[in-house]
Amino acid sequence: MRLNKTSIGHSLLAAALLSGCNEVTVEPVTTGATVCQEYYEACVDSVLTEPFAASATGLTVTCAGEGCHNVDNGAGGTFKLFPRAAGGSLEMTANFISAKAFVNVGDPAMSKILLEPLAGSPSIVGSHSGGDIFADPNDHHYQELYYWISNPQASTTESCPQLDHFPNDASRRCLADPVP
Repeated sequence: MRLNKTSIGHSLLAAALLSGCNEVTVEPVTTGATVCQEYYEACVDSVLTEPFAASATGLTVTCAGEGCHNVDNGAGGTFKLFPRAAGGSLEMTANFISAKAFVNVGDPAMSKILLEPLAGSPSIVGSHSGGDIFADPNDHHYQELYYWISNPQASTTESCPQLDHFPNDASRRCLADPVP
């Protein structure tokens, strides 16, 4: 079979047109809303870095433990935490940025940071090697994370909303704060 310039040109044109059929442009939906770093430091970081009894198992766990999401020697994928990060430090900011990467302010219940450790929840990617941590969405650690995600600030230039579980009790703000 002999190809001439016209048939080659038509073939190239057809290939170019057909190759464009599978191209889909996905535009991210940007609301400008973001989670609040100040509330993260006050109430959320301790949920992720301090040991607590997992409601799903009763075992004492911490996300920032060795072999889990510890920045030095954790095996927990890209979610990394500095244990014992001081408020306002670069380590605390790194913890916030790491946690923020796994939230969905548009649909808080679909946030990976909530779904992966939730008992009975299908894993988004593989399985949560740390096992089930939250027995259900009523777990107060789950609720602290959910509250943070579901009350975002309008944009990074806006101030954080006044997040407070106990607006009528000046001695308490977070769910984990002790009752005076």
